[in-house]
Amino acid sequence: PDDGCVPMNILGEGSPSPEAIEYVNGDASDQDQRIVQQAAELTFSGTAFRNWAGDVSVAVGGAWRKETLRNVPHRYPRELEDITAVPGAESQGYRGLPVQYSGQANLFERTIYTTLSGEYNVTEGFVETLFPLLRDLPGARSLDFNGAFRWADYSGSGGIPAWKLGLDWQVADPLRVRATVSRDV
Repeated sequence: PDDGCVPMNILGEGSPSPEAIEYVNGDASDQDQRIVQQAAELTFSGTAFRNWAGDVSVAVGGAWRKETLRNVPHRYPRELEDITAVPGAESQGYRGLPVQYSGQANLFERTIYTTLSGEYNVTEGFVETLFPLLRDLPGARSLDFNGAFRWADYSGSGGIPAWKLGLDWQVADPLRVRATVSRDV
């Protein structure tokens, strides 16, 4: 009753009132968040050799990434930071709180109260190729095979392969047909 609460009427001209907007936005929450991203990658690409239809291109490489997060929230006024709910009882002056708030410190909508920290990393290796099969023949201006394989090892879930196999057929200048099958992550 005496906490400065101002009802918010969202209907009608001039709504909501400046006093209601100030009440909603008045006591703020903020957070200190630090995200660190580290990455390293090494890639080699070029022509491995030349076959009957042209240059065979190859790319190989590896990558490493690490991400860390630390989030520390602040609630204003500070006396709200340690309030927790007690189910079925008056809790810090609030009555009839839902059971879902039992033992939770996040009693107030639009507040940030979760302290987070964690990290993960990914190590990957890959190989890709473009292998020409036919060139400048009737019905096949070009036909190329392309393939790729990647192994990724995630710190939280382990290793997983991804791959791609494809054909690119240039029948004539205005007509190209492509087919690809892959497993993507």
